[in-house]
Amino acid sequence: MRTDEKEQTVNVKSDKSSDNKQEPRMPNIKVFTGSSHPDIAKKIADRLGIDLGRATTKKFSNKETNVEIGESVRGEDVYIVQSGCGEINDNLMELLIMINACKIASASRVTAVIPCFPYSRQDKKEKSRAPITAKLLANLISVSGADHVITIDLHASQIQGFFNIPVDNLYAEPAITKWIKDNIPEWKSSVMVSPDAGGVKRMTSIADNLDIDFAIIHKERQKANEEDSTVLVGDVRNRTAIMVDDLADTCDTIVKGAEKLREAGANKIYAILTHGVLAGNAIDKINNSCLEALVVTNTIPQDKHMKQCPKLQTIDISVMLAEAIRLVKMSPLLYKTDGSPPARTVMMVADILGVHLDKKEINPVLREQDTPELTKKNPMRTIPLLEEDNFCLADSHAIILYLFEKYGKTQHQHLYPSDMRKRATINQMLFFDCGVLFPRLRSIMGPTYGGKLTGLSKSMIGNVEDAYRMLETYLSETLYLADDVITLADISIMTTMSTLNGLIPINEKTYPKLKQWFNNMSQQEYCKRINEPGSKLHVYSLKTIMENNKQKSKL
Repeated sequence: MRTDEKEQTVNVKSDKSSDNKQEPRMPNIKVFTGSSHPDIAKKIADRLGIDLGRATTKKFSNKETNVEIGESVRGEDVYIVQSGCGEINDNLMELLIMINACKIASASRVTAVIPCFPYSRQDKKEKSRAPITAKLLANLISVSGADHVITIDLHASQIQGFFNIPVDNLYAEPAITKWIKDNIPEWKSSVMVSPDAGGVKRMTSIADNLDIDFAIIHKERQKANEEDSTVLVGDVRNRTAIMVDDLADTCDTIVKGAEKLREAGANKIYAILTHGVLAGNAIDKINNSCLEALVVTNTIPQDKHMKQCPKLQTIDISVMLAEAIRLVKMSPLLYKTDGSPPARTVMMVADILGVHLDKKEINPVLREQDTPELTKKNPMRTIPLLEEDNFCLADSHAIILYLFEKYGKTQHQHLYPSDMRKRATINQMLFFDCGVLFPRLRSIMGPTYGGKLTGLSKSMIGNVEDAYRMLETYLSETLYLADDVITLADISIMTTMSTLNGLIPINEKTYPKLKQWFNNMSQQEYCKRINEPGSKLHVYSLKTIMENNKQKSKL
């Protein structure tokens, strides 16, 4: 080791004698911790029944960060716990390096577990030339090699849209609700209070769950952390007031909110927050305030603060993070693009079955499905691709049958009944989709994306119309394609038909039964939510590229 290195080992031995309930060991999982919050990482590992992985960070004399992963992660599902606190920029760099180190060491999947997401308040342009730093951070995490992010109570929910990888934004609300019931005897007669308009949605959700009244402190803010005036909307006289918010930094908002509530006649005042940054002289403000208690979760270490502030209490959310990891580990991963009809089929069936899918966006225009990693998993190089515990399926029809067989319950039996003849009829229509209908759409898509097609030819339109005639005949005796109820066949064919209908509309006079079927399927809630946006995107994409091809052909 170089003489100018300062070395810090960040793995923590799992305390098997701790009071945490020991859970069954999760296989093929490695949990590593960065420097920011090893305590919560240890608790997560304990609840998963595993030891923390061995990792060492080194600081050179010029403050560069170096990370060494001390054990094999090849083929493993890796989770790296690093919260946005302490020396935030150093800890961020440490997280990015750890992610990349695990990725290039052939980890199967790398998930960044970030209990408190840093830079979350820089989520939009407040003025000219202001950066959107949360977006930049999302890009850095993605580029470093992360496949998934788990965080808690993002300051702005739109930050999830900054990522092109799955993001699980967990809510601390259940843990907060439980704390209130366990620690405030008079909670049934208390009032939930939001210290500003931005937290109203969070506050009303908790108030609704507890079935109690709520109030709002409205303020006009001229400068950061400075309130010119406040108005309390609601009645707290002779009652316990419980303020809730997502983050406490300098605590000005919380302390002044408490003073307003005391002036309005509240008996006791509590403040409950997800992330307790408690910067500057926040602790002194809390100690000198009229608060009964300030309660924060342990997304940020609070040991030092608790020694300085007797009013400070914490809620342990490690169990929530451990359960999220457990569910992520159990969730199939779907490589998809929303424009793909087969991908939409899988997403709708999973939604109906109540199956949580981790999703990874693939850009077919850039041929991202052609990477060596994905080609090994799917030699056909098609979308979608389902991966579950190193098991891969690459055809949407095979995927939905697999999902039904594994996750289908009694209430889902109409999708694929056990009756042999009904199943055979459904299979026939699934084969029709993959052997007749979708190939006719693919004959349009291929030359369009290849830059050759400038418009639909007569033969293309004729082939699609021929498929419409077949479907009209299939619908002559049943309301849906294989039965009088919706089956897997309808869901599969609907996604293909949605794109085709956008290109070659179904003529209601010529195909009345097909048009009625299409309208009925379009009214299904899962079709509106999952299929409709994707099909509109797909149709728009095809038409736009055709027009671009036409313009290029004139040059």
